Amino acid sequence: MLTLKNYPDVNTQQRKKLFLCFIILFFSACDLISEDSENKCKETEQPSFEKSFSPAIHIKNSKGEDYWGAHVEINIYKEYCSGTINGIFDKEATTDEEGYANFAYIFTYKFANLEDKVNYTITVKGEDPLTGDTKEYKYSNSMNYEETAEYAVNPVYLNHTLQVTW
Repeated sequence: MLTLKNYPDVNTQQRKKLFLCFIILFFSACDLISEDSENKCKETEQPSFEKSFSPAIHIKNSKGEDYWGAHVEINIYKEYCSGTINGIFDKEATTDEEGYANFAYIFTYKFANLEDKVNYTITVKGEDPLTGDTKEYKYSNSMNYEETAEYAVNPVYLNHTLQVTW
């Protein structure tokens, strides 16, 4: 007498083959995407330089007056051409009598590609939190390379004035 467990399940064999094909196709697709990304990044490479950023955030209240005591947060990070994110910082500050948030921190990032960028978002916390637009600073926002390398010690001031509703 023959039992079924002596013979391999046809459905199981087919599933194994299908799974193996899926794995092969998946890794092939990943290689193609990776190659496209690497090629794109190689095509847009530039001489590297470092750039520093200093947030200069001014907050006004609903009457348009300087807002003393507002809690402000900046989220800033570097996004490389490849899409890799690094250098993530979340810093908080409270506005002074003139409505300025002094983060007492300078963020420095290296640029080496036209597609490299620094993204940042400013948020004012309060009764009705206000998030300013997310901004980006790209390689192309800088002066030409020679000037940038020479003046790299001078930070880019991220000047923003936000008016809250309260």
